Amino acid sequence: MATPIEMFLYGSGGVHAVVEIVLADGRLVVSVAPWESLADVKVAEFTEVKITFIEVNGDSPDDLNLPWDIIGFDSYRLSESHWKFVLHCNGIGFVFQARWPQLLTL
Repeated sequence: MATPIEMFLYGSGGVHAVVEIVLADGRLVVSVAPWESLADVKVAEFTEVKITFIEVNGDSPDDLNLPWDIIGFDSYRLSESHWKFVLHCNGIGFVFQARWPQLLTL
């Protein structure tokens, strides 16, 4: 069953990948796309970001090259305005707190 953030970003179907990720100025911008169409990108901007955990567990340095296979992207409401997000990819994982994201247009 898809989590709320997965439903927001890409619905309940298909395997997706992180194709770009940028952290700057309290913002985290995550670009995702379906593996079968990596050009079909959705860009989510998270604000008021606080990274609480990063896990790197790749078998080789190549495991950290984008795109990353999304194994799971979970979301948990912390308060009226903030959420905890857990992005688990093949080789790397992020846990962070932020406001619910906005989709950006390219």
